Amino acid sequence: MFRDGEASPGSECPCVVISKSSAAAVLVFALHCHLVVTVPARASFPAGSVPTIRGSAAEPSLGGRYQVLKQLGAGASSIVFAAFDRKRRRAIALKLLCPGYVLEGLREARAMSSVVHPNVVKVYDAGRICDAAYLTMELVRGETLRDWARSPRSPAELFSVMLDAGRGLAAAHAAGILHRDFKPANVLVDRSGAVKVADFGLAGPAHRRTITGDRSGTEPYMSPEEALGNLVDGRSDQFSYCATLYEMIAGERLFPTGTVADAPAGTIERRLHQLRHTIGYLVWRVLARGLAIDPEDRFSTMNQLLADLEAAVQPQLSSVAC
Repeated sequence: MFRDGEASPGSECPCVVISKSSAAAVLVFALHCHLVVTVPARASFPAGSVPTIRGSAAEPSLGGRYQVLKQLGAGASSIVFAAFDRKRRRAIALKLLCPGYVLEGLREARAMSSVVHPNVVKVYDAGRICDAAYLTMELVRGETLRDWARSPRSPAELFSVMLDAGRGLAAAHAAGILHRDFKPANVLVDRSGAVKVADFGLAGPAHRRTITGDRSGTEPYMSPEEALGNLVDGRSDQFSYCATLYEMIAGERLFPTGTVADAPAGTIERRLHQLRHTIGYLVWRVLARGLAIDPEDRFSTMNQLLADLEAAVQPQLSSVAC
């Protein structure tokens, strides 16, 4: 929605103000978030009266510091741009959160900033834009795990990438943080092959209860306890990790639609049985345990899961190294 000339009288910053020459990328964000965009009709519009996204078509910027370069992607709650931090002189990813997701976004910033690990995307800064918010993060030049896996990959390559992603997840757990939305789209592989776990937007403390009926994660990767609104801990992320690992090996989702709670009884056992001769007993055992319906039957920690998985695939990894 656009209003020309002035902000709503008496409102407490319900809009993002931009100049007439602002680039389309910033307008896309406003439209995507259903924000009111005010285009000043006159140059005397009071400076600093509201937070401003401003700039020329060549150099759209956020607050004059972050130069917006191009859109990288968008989801239901946010839109991500490649940008340049003029103060720090570095390329960044600028994630703009829609109203209604501000607390989630700021929680993501707190969660990710507390985890310093080569397999976790770094968060640099966070702030508010009216009733929206933004995060600045490490810019990973590469592709998502889902896109990466579309090209032919050897089992050793798949296991190596998944082990690195698991290490990022384990580092988050060590800092007391759950991811709660681990999936192929939230793992990035850069041009050098480095693996980064991203998008901790649903992250929370290591023990928390989900809201019954509120399936905040992504259904095909959601643990049974989260799907049912029960208490979740690091073992919930284990389930999501193993659902992703299954997909990387089998080339298809473990649950094509809905959650494990919606799937017919015995789905996990049947699908894993079909893979057993392909992946071998040791990898099958890791998957079967990580995908156990009862969290008590899973690994005690993510590190234990990774140790067993690495031992199971070590012959394949060693053959590549040689």
